[in-house]
Parts: sequence; structure tokens; C-alpha cells
Amino acid sequence: MSNAQTQAVRKGSSAAVAVVWTFAANQAENLLAIANTMLLARLLSPADFGIVAIATAVVALGEVFIAFGFDWAVLRIQNPTRAHYDTAWTLRALGGLLIFLIVCGAAWPASAILKQPQTPPLIVAIAATGFLVSLQNIGIVDFRRHMRMDLEFRLRLAAKVAGVSAGILTALVWRSYWALVVGLLASRLTHTLLSYLMHGFRPRFDLSRRGELLSFSIWMLIGKLAEVFRNRFSDMWLGRNLGASSAGYYILASELSALASGQISAPVQRVMFTRYAEQANSREMLKDAYFKVSGVVWIVAFPAAVGIGVCAEQIVMVLLGSQWSTSATILQILAAAGLLAVMSSSTYTIYMASGRPRLAANLSVLGAVMFIILTLALGSLLGLLGVALAQVLSWAVTFLTNLYILRSIVGVSIRLVLARAWRIAFASAGMAVIVLLISTLLARYQFPDLVELIVLGTVGVVCYFSLLLLLWIVSGKQAGPESDILEIAARHPLGRKLAATLGVR
Repeated sequence: MSNAQTQAVRKGSSAAVAVVWTFAANQAENLLAIANTMLLARLLSPADFGIVAIATAVVALGEVFIAFGFDWAVLRIQNPTRAHYDTAWTLRALGGLLIFLIVCGAAWPASAILKQPQTPPLIVAIAATGFLVSLQNIGIVDFRRHMRMDLEFRLRLAAKVAGVSAGILTALVWRSYWALVVGLLASRLTHTLLSYLMHGFRPRFDLSRRGELLSFSIWMLIGKLAEVFRNRFSDMWLGRNLGASSAGYYILASELSALASGQISAPVQRVMFTRYAEQANSREMLKDAYFKVSGVVWIVAFPAAVGIGVCAEQIVMVLLGSQWSTSATILQILAAAGLLAVMSSSTYTIYMASGRPRLAANLSVLGAVMFIILTLALGSLLGLLGVALAQVLSWAVTFLTNLYILRSIVGVSIRLVLARAWRIAFASAGMAVIVLLISTLLARYQFPDLVELIVLGTVGVVCYFSLLLLLWIVSGKQAGPESDILEIAARHPLGRKLAATLGVR
């Protein structure tokens, strides 16, 4: 990389600022995704969403090879050369082309196996968008390396706006499931084009560093394969055994369950990967970083998941409409799965950054195998509910296994986790009880669902943070997520006074 390019991306390198920018990008995408879902759920049917979900599941198993982890492999190298960047781009592009050709050949046999004759053209079209992803400029990994997440914010937001706009316009004109594919195509095309406009690096064909990159990335590939198969197995199983509509109900419930918990965790983990890598040789520093990062995630993700669970009916009615009412019960169950997934993701980042991608891959495989077994057993007995319960149980096994392994790596025991998280759990439980009582009261007066959701959301936020603050003060202001949040807030003038009042500097 040239000195000018390196200097350009090193400005604003604060990790805290980077987290804020990444969080802003995720929440902006969240808002656009919610608006997109609200409109498309009323223009298209559950079967439309199910058909596209099934087609996407087929492509996703191939696309995972494109996301081979080459960007993470480059990020782990302290002083990468141009050859590292070029090799990463070359391997990804060649993989993208190969997978596109394979998926095209498998489209018709896959549709026959899944009993979905409409899907072959969709599979080919979605595979083409995957090839576009493989051509993205590898140089943009420097945005993360040098904490220039403001640039990534612009890139991601522009791509999302393009995708949402194209999808909605197509749905208004055609009222067809093709609107979902057009939106995906517009988003990925925009992202690829902007990756070259926003960064001056121009990749060249090079395979000289393939051994170095593949040695790390192969385990990321195995882990990604397991994750994708786990996430998409439910779509394929439901589509084949219960029909496209059931797959549609499940996929939107799954997306809604991840809106709060997953979108909170992702920006923090994305930024902290580089910091974890820098601290990989210090057990104590990794332990401290794990608790600080995971605590900030838990303090928001835990009540968010609980809130989604207790307000699932109102959320579905407001965001999706009455034709999606079946998704409400599924959403309640998947909210718990989303929380367990977020709590596990904090450990995965440490494994990757400390040079243990094999361990992360093995845990992903364990979770996928557990989910498939449980889905086959519970899905056959309980249908949609069984598949959702399979997600919760498999993530519970993964999370407990993670904690056991993490103890030997950085000294994080279940006792220490409980000591830092019990106030969050109790405050969330108290919030749930109060929200349920208020919900029962509001139901007597038959308020509109939107009014109920606004009231319950406001009450929930106020109750949770009030209870959490009270428990923290009563327990002697112990070191934990609360003090970490206040320390972060103290860096800003608006939060400095509150932190000083509560005795946190």
C-alpha cells in the first residue's frame, strides 16, 4: 500500500469512535431493513418470502466459499504487503467464479430435491450477485485495520439504500418475489462499485501468498460452512416438508429476532477483532477485553431479546401485518436463541484473533450438528415450533461449551460471568414482568397495536435501566458492565456529569 493511502485511512483511529460509527451503520441498516420489511410484507405473501429463502439457502452453501475469510486473514497480518492483498482478492474472485458455475449447474437438481420448481431462475440470479461480492476491492479492509469506520458507514449505507429502493420499486410494479432478488442485486452491485471509488487500491492477479492466507482461512471456511448450513438448513427443511409459506413465516421471525441482539453485537465484534489480535499474547489483557466488550453487548442485547419476546405479537402486527400472525410465537422462541448466539459470538472473536480459528470452526460444527439433529427430531413432532426450539437448545449447548473452553484459554469461568451478568438478568426479568402487566391492562381497552408497542417499549426501557441502576448501587457499585458503560460515557461531556454523580471517573 502507498504511504498516501495508508495515511488517509489512519485518521480517526480511536476504537471507541470506530465502534460508534459501526454501530451507527448497523442501526441505519436496521431502520432501512425494518422499513423495507414493513412494505414488502404487505406487498408480497409469506410464500414469496419462503421461495426466495429456499433459493437463497441453496446459493448460500456455495457463497460461503467466497467469504473464505481472506479479509480477516489479511487483518491478522501486522504488516501486510501488496502481495497479501492481491492474493486475497485473486483467491476470492476465482472462488466466486467457480461457485457461480457450480451453483448454476446445481440449480435444477436442487429445486427437484426441495420440491420447489419455481426456484432455478432465482438460484442463478442470486448466485450472480454472489459473484459480484467476490469482486469487491480488497483494499477496503484497511477501513477496519485503521478504524476508519466512518468510511465503511458510508459504503454500507449507500449499498443498503440502493437495495431497499430497488426492491420496493420492483415490488410496487410487479408484486412478485423477484423484488427481493432485485433488491439484493442492487445492494451488492452498489457495494462493489463503491469499494473501488472509495479506496485507491487496484488489485492484480497474484497467488504468491496463497499458502499463508489459506492456512488461516481454511478453518474460517469450515466454521462459515457450518454456520451457513445451520442457518439455511431450517429454510430448506421447512420448504420441503411444510411448504414455502412456513419457510416464509420462519425466515421473517428469524430476521426480527436478530434485529436487536445480533445488530448490537456485530459492530462491537467487528471493530474489536483488531484489538484482540494485538493483545493475543496476554491472557490477562484478553480476559479483561472479553469482559469489557461482552458486558457492553449483554447490557443492551439481553433486555432487547427479552423485550422482543414479550412484545412479539405487537411487533409482528405493526411491522408485518395480520397475515404474518403465525410468526409471533416463533419470534418469541427465536428471541432467546438470538441472545444465546450473541453471547457466544463474543468468544468466537477471541478465538479468531488469538490464532485459534480451528477451535472456532469446531464449535460452529458442533452447533450445526446439534441443530440439524434437533430439527429432524423436534421439527417432525412440532413443525415450526420444533425448529425454533431446536435453535434455542443448540445455541444453549454451544454457549455452555464456549464458556468451558474459554476458561482454559483466558480464565473466564461461569462464576465470573454470573457475577458480572446477574444484575442484567434480574433487571431484564423485572422489566418483562412489568411490561406483561401493562400489556394485559392495555388489551382491555383495545388500543391500536402501534400505540401499544410504543407504550410498552417506552415502559420497558425506563424500567430496565432504572432497575439495573438500582441493583448496581445496592450491590456496592461493583466493577462490571455498568461501570464500563459509565466510563465510556464519561469521555463525552454529556455523560461526564452523570458518571461523576455515580462515582465513576
